[in-house]
Amino acid sequence: MNVEDFTPMQLTEGYYDKDGEVLISSVSGNDIVRLKGAGRTIWLSLNGKNSIGEITDMVCNQFPESPREAILNEVKIILRALSNKNTIVANWNPLLKYTLPQDIR
Repeated sequence: MNVEDFTPMQLTEGYYDKDGEVLISSVSGNDIVRLKGAGRTIWLSLNGKNSIGEITDMVCNQFPESPREAILNEVKIILRALSNKNTIVANWNPLLKYTLPQDIR
């Protein structure tokens, strides 16, 4: 499966969005993640419907001077970090839950 087809989803509802910045609490409540700019766009797009490819395109619209491949790599880095903090499911499908591939490379 192509990683751009993954549909990541937020695992936590514990986040605060104000003044162009998102503060996210991990599911355990032990970690806080702060995102601005493209990171904020990525977080707000994690609804289990938008694919990583679509999220990358949203960020590309914010930074049209940057190559898409570079933006895709940054999107994957942010998603891996969020996954490691247990704030997202990397590849969501409500019928298959965690049986889909979850490794973002």
